[in-house]
Amino acid sequence: MTVFALIPLEANFIEVKTLVEMSFKDDKSNYFEIPKSAGFLLNYAGTSQQLTSTLNLIKDGNTQEALIIPFNFFGGVGPATMWEWVKNKMEK
Repeated sequence: MTVFALIPLEANFIEVKTLVEMSFKDDKSNYFEIPKSAGFLLNYAGTSQQLTSTLNLIKDGNTQEALIIPFNFFGGVGPATMWEWVKNKMEK
């Protein structure tokens, strides 16, 4: 599995959040909501393009603009729960 950062590009955080919750409803441990509505971290077995499709970011002519970035290394400043989530997912 790969950890991806999903960053909404419009004032569409609620819409993207709904798509994430629906797409990962069977295993909510595979996503982490970044504080302050900044986006999500997703644990997903596939490519960025496949994740775009899984999330239904483009459906029936309606597009939810978002940036999807896979990563292997991480750093920054944030809550401990976020770094623990990333560390746990990347170790699997």
